[in-house]
Amino acid sequence: MRKLIDVDAPCAIFIGYYFSDAIATLIVDETINNELKEEKKNTILSLNSRINFYLSEGLPSYLINTIYKKRLDFIFNAKTVSEMHEIMDMKSNYPVYNYGSWEFRSKYHLDEEELILWSKVSPGLKMTSHASERFFSLGEKYLKGFNLNK
Repeated sequence: MRKLIDVDAPCAIFIGYYFSDAIATLIVDETINNELKEEKKNTILSLNSRINFYLSEGLPSYLINTIYKKRLDFIFNAKTVSEMHEIMDMKSNYPVYNYGSWEFRSKYHLDEEELILWSKVSPGLKMTSHASERFFSLGEKYLKGFNLNK
């Protein structure tokens, strides 16, 4: 299995390293067919755009680094084009509340990215108590120690 650069620096420059490492790894990979290789390249480019948007929004870089690394791992472990589409489908990060529990639509769901989505939509929504609880529990889990007043 491929190994990403193992650095958790809070610096956006490492995003460039992750991107370069992913593209270089893909270029030299002779184990996958050209169609899947092209789809993986396009998915990495799409992911890079999403990550740069998160950076431009001033979100915590350790959260963004985690999302980027996990999504890249999903991409490199994917075996089909349809998996590539599911990896980048934002609906996979929207859980559904169903009879007292949260259900996730995809094995590619990331709590960290769900937290970002909640933070983007919550100011404009009147959230149910279940949604508020989910948002705050994710915040407590992933933003512990992060100074929100900066």
